[in-house]
Amino acid sequence: MVPRPKNWFVELKNSDESINIPLLANLSDMSSEDIKPFRREWVEQDVGLRQCVTTELCELAKKNVDLNFDSIFWNCMEDGDPTVRSKAIEGLWECEDCRFISRLIELLLKDDSESVRVAAATALGKFALLAELRNIPARYTTRISDALFAVIDDKEEKKEVRQRAIEAVAPLNLSRVRQIIKNAYREKDPQLRASAIYAMGRHCDRQYLPILLKELRSRNPDIRLQAINACGELGEGEAVPSLVKLLNNPDTRVKQAVIESLKQIGGNEAKEALMLLNHHPGLDAQLRQAVEDAMKELALEDDILDD
Repeated sequence: MVPRPKNWFVELKNSDESINIPLLANLSDMSSEDIKPFRREWVEQDVGLRQCVTTELCELAKKNVDLNFDSIFWNCMEDGDPTVRSKAIEGLWECEDCRFISRLIELLLKDDSESVRVAAATALGKFALLAELRNIPARYTTRISDALFAVIDDKEEKKEVRQRAIEAVAPLNLSRVRQIIKNAYREKDPQLRASAIYAMGRHCDRQYLPILLKELRSRNPDIRLQAINACGELGEGEAVPSLVKLLNNPDTRVKQAVIESLKQIGGNEAKEALMLLNHHPGLDAQLRQAVEDAMKELALEDDILDD
């Protein structure tokens, strides 16, 4: 175990007062005894440095799942700077502690910062899915949905916050959620419509398939991408021929999204499309790697089913 420094930021700072990034890994798995002196030192640091630390800790946590900075991120949700609070929420992306729900709802409904409310709405989406899967107590479903409904219904709320709330509430199998998705799709604003399409995928209802197949031909690149992703979430083999046609699209993002969706859908037709794409001479190295990874994952799933 790495010894804890007596003065956190003396140890972490370079001579120019910037953060020594490699040393941040030493902050992993901080105990309740460690967090108290860290908190006292934290509030004395410059806001730029606090932003740097939380941003870098988020990146480290994503790259290495063995690192755990949850104690710091919980502390940072109380920070006076909205960027730090937003990054703290993002850093807790793996947290499934139901105590997190109350804090997220409070931030969503009361925080002054749009970026914090956006982050809170996005994070609540994971708990909405857990509630729908019954992996958390049923009483949380109403609390989560009521908070998200309040934001969606508030026409004075910033558009991006409402977008993220629509996307977050989508996993819940409620009639009101279906109506929210339909209403958002009818909006003229393309960003709200893109969120509605994203929500269709998360709602996992086959009734949306005709809409998604139509939007695969959309001229709006964001809507088209969301439709590709939603087809993957829906997992319907009927979407494969339409997705395969998009492999001729010159946009690399489109090809990457199609590959991911074909992997999610699976089945013989999807595997054949991936094999054909893998033999295409003009395929760049990044896309070829994505195709090979998808094929390996589908092959592995087949082996598991055969066993």
